[in-house]
Amino acid sequence: MSLTEVSERIHARTVTSTQLVKALLDRINVYNPKVNCYITVMGKEALAQAEVLDAEQKAGKFRGPLHGIPIGLKDNIDTAGTRTTAASPMFKDRVPTEDADIVVRLKKSGAIIMGKLNLHEFALGCTGDISYFGARAKPLGPGSRNRWIVLGLGGGAVRGPGVRRAGNRYRRQHPLPLGMVRDRRTQANCRSGLHSRHHPLPAPRWITAVPWRAP
Repeated sequence: MSLTEVSERIHARTVTSTQLVKALLDRINVYNPKVNCYITVMGKEALAQAEVLDAEQKAGKFRGPLHGIPIGLKDNIDTAGTRTTAASPMFKDRVPTEDADIVVRLKKSGAIIMGKLNLHEFALGCTGDISYFGARAKPLGPGSRNRWIVLGLGGGAVRGPGVRRAGNRYRRQHPLPLGMVRDRRTQANCRSGLHSRHHPLPAPRWITAVPWRAP
């Protein structure tokens, strides 16, 4: 189910944000121990956000295309009251007092923050296997005998969101349709080099987008 399809179902009132969040939390409980893409799961906060957004949905009030959409944030994006570690032991207990600007905008637009995603420490690296919270697994796809290999290249600092999204592609039920990262030239160069290209690769065709302008 794509981001567009999830948004359409919410606006058609055929699914609620609470249903989505609960389904995703069940999925995280099953797969995160295997793939380690989440550093922090914000289950209680997500359910509280969903309750508010469901009330608005019931009243016919929608904040935009992202209304009720669950989203994962890379763990170098500040979230007030929830630790933001950059996958480093230096910041393992760091709890910001303010949301990053992008988080403020996402919340105003109705996005639901599901948790903080793993990454290469300080987002500086191509392998993605250097993290205080452990390496993430690399999804190999449905044709492989072993779906997950713990050590493997997965896009470096965007590997947590990448593994999470790729896992959704291979297991289509209850996907988390959107992940937010702070990309760097490092990641663009890594991905280009790994694929023997001289320029950043375009997004795969199966990654969808919704036209959206932040308030």
